[in-house]
Amino acid sequence: MESLRQKQISALLRMLHLNDDAQASGAGESDSGGASPIWKVLVFDNFCRDIVSTVLRVNDLRDNGITVHMLLSSQRSPIPDVPAIYFLQPLAENIQRITDDIAKDLYELYYVNFASQLPRTLLEELAVQTTARGTAHQIAQVYD
Repeated sequence: MESLRQKQISALLRMLHLNDDAQASGAGESDSGGASPIWKVLVFDNFCRDIVSTVLRVNDLRDNGITVHMLLSSQRSPIPDVPAIYFLQPLAENIQRITDDIAKDLYELYYVNFASQLPRTLLEELAVQTTARGTAHQIAQVYD
């Protein structure tokens, strides 16, 4: 039986591998089955940073394709050829920051993961803002 810590690690590794269970089970290997790994950026809020830092080390992030990890609230420069994984609390201000980042074209694709259930109103807000800006196609996944 898996412990709570093991379940947390499994869930985080799955997220780091773009929610691909097959890739997450081979954690530490390349993301594309022997080819070069998919390098990614991890963006989190303070709450989710604390979750990640209690179960994974920086080296674990690197081993799973994360080249840079940053706070959502920090100033970030564009890295246009790299997908970004967002790990956030489902809050209106976080939705606004995501849509602002997409409008600034900071990353190639956006994989948005929430630490808890995303209320329908916030999901609709994400959809409305990205559709209005013509950037909805850049969101690859939304998970809660």
